[in-house]
Amino acid sequence: MAALDRAAKQVSALAITGQALAYLLAVILARRLGVEGFKAYVVASSTFILLVMLAPRGFDKLTLRLLPVLVDRGEFARSSACAHTLAAHNANVNAQLFQRATSFIEFS
Repeated sequence: MAALDRAAKQVSALAITGQALAYLLAVILARRLGVEGFKAYVVASSTFILLVMLAPRGFDKLTLRLLPVLVDRGEFARSSACAHTLAAHNANVNAQLFQRATSFIEFS
């Protein structure tokens, strides 16, 4: 029970630290970018976060359905290839979304 309490305290401390750093970053960016620049940053980052949530298009669920079946069959090479392919696809989609979000800032 003590280990669980310690883990909960560590997670809470990490969450609080992350929120404090996000706040400080927002203050620094607001001062450096000005009103219009910070507005463009907020819109672009919000759009990026929303698109990243929508980007997997079910690939995470497909992985959860497909990989256990392949592992149960003993097809470790196919399961590894499947996992690498899906991870590469998600990384590619996220890179494209980031590029679109940053190009949005340039045109604003």
